[in-house]
Amino acid sequence: MDIEKLIQKPYWCLLPWTHAFIDPLGKVKPCCRYRGREVPEDHHLETNSLEDLFTGSVYQGLRQDMESDQPAVGCQRCWEEESAQKGMSLRQNHNRRWQELVSADWDRQPGITFLEIGLSNLCNLKCRMCDSRYSSKWAVDERQLLGRTINPEPPRKFQLARIESCLSQLRHIKFTGGEPLLIPEHVQILQRLVENGQSTQVAINYSTNVTTLPNQGLQDLWSQFSRVEVALSVDGIGIVNDYVRNPSKWTHVETIARGFFEIAEKMPHLHLGLRPSISVYNLLSQPDLLLWWQKLCHEYPHAGDKAKNWVSMTHVTFPEQLSLQVLPEQTKSAWSDLIFASLDGLPNKWAESCRSLCRYMQAEDHHDLFPHLVSFTRKLDHIRGESIEDACPPLARVIAQWETGQ
Repeated sequence: MDIEKLIQKPYWCLLPWTHAFIDPLGKVKPCCRYRGREVPEDHHLETNSLEDLFTGSVYQGLRQDMESDQPAVGCQRCWEEESAQKGMSLRQNHNRRWQELVSADWDRQPGITFLEIGLSNLCNLKCRMCDSRYSSKWAVDERQLLGRTINPEPPRKFQLARIESCLSQLRHIKFTGGEPLLIPEHVQILQRLVENGQSTQVAINYSTNVTTLPNQGLQDLWSQFSRVEVALSVDGIGIVNDYVRNPSKWTHVETIARGFFEIAEKMPHLHLGLRPSISVYNLLSQPDLLLWWQKLCHEYPHAGDKAKNWVSMTHVTFPEQLSLQVLPEQTKSAWSDLIFASLDGLPNKWAESCRSLCRYMQAEDHHDLFPHLVSFTRKLDHIRGESIEDACPPLARVIAQWETGQ
C-alpha cells in the first residue's frame, strides 16, 4: 500500500516509522504526546542506544497495532483532539507533511528522519503548566507545594554517542528542554551534522521561552542548515505572561521577541512562529496575544510574512487540573461566547484555532478536577506572592463562587 493510502487510514501514523522523542530525563517515546505510562521505565538512553530502542519491542508493537488498524492506547491524545475537532492532531499533521520525512517510494522500513530531543531540564523559568522534569527552576516550589520534587535528579549530561548511529537519515530535528538556547550540548549535534555534510539537508526547530537570543556563533551554525524554525512560547501579554511564566517579565519577553524578528529579517531561511500553551489561566487572553503577534508581523515585514503563517496553539493536559475541560459547563459556554466575540480583525486561520480550543474545552466534562485547580492555584499563589485575581479576574470569580458555594 502506498503512503497516500496509508495516511487516510483512521489509526495510522507515520511517526512510529520515522521519529523518536527523547525527554529531558533521557526516556524515549514514539512522540511527545504518547502516554508515558505506556512506555517502560527502562526505555531510556542511560541503559540503551537510541537505535536499540527504535528497533525494540515498544516501537515494534506500536507499528503492528497500526498495521492491523488497531488504535494504540498511548496515542489517546490525538484521538481525543480528532474527536473534539480541535484542528489537526499531531498524527494528522505529520501524515499530511509526509514528504518532509520520507520519499514517495518509501518502502516502510523504519529509520529516524525526525528527532525531537529535550537535552536537559535546565531552564530559567517555572511555568505553571510545567514541573521539575522539564524545568530545573521548579524544584524549590515543588518542595513547598508537594513536599517533594517530581524529578529529584540534577540536569542530565547529554551523551552524543547514544544517538549518533541514528543521525544518518535525519531530515528534521526539534530541540526542546528545559530551555534549549541555554543548553550548550545541543550545539554538539549541529556541529556533527555540519561535519558529516548533512546540515544542508536538515531542518532544525526550537521551542524557546523567549528569554534569551542565539549568540552569533549559533546564528553562524544556523546558516548552514536548510531551514530554521523557532517557535516563540508566549502564552499571554503583560501580567498574564508574568503569572503563567514566572519569573519572566513581559517587557523583557517583548524585547527578546523583537530581537528574533530582527534576526529573521536578515536570515531568509529563519522562520518564526507563535506557540502558546493554553490553560484555564490564559484562554481568554488569546485574542489580545494574537493581535500583538499580528502587530509584530506588520512591524517586521520581511520576517512577518513568514511568521504570520505559523501560529500553533496547544492545549495544556498536564497538570490535568489546568485543562480547559475542568471548568464548569456554564463557564465554558460563557467563555466561548467571549472568545467568539473577540476574533474580529484576526486572520481566519488564527480565529479558527481559537474556536477549535473552545470546541475542545466543551468536548468533555472534567469538572471533578475543579477543586484541584482551586487548591493548586491558591497554594502556588501563596508560594510565589502572586494573585489569580490580578492575572485572570474571570477565573478568579469562578473560583470565588465555588469557594463560597454559590
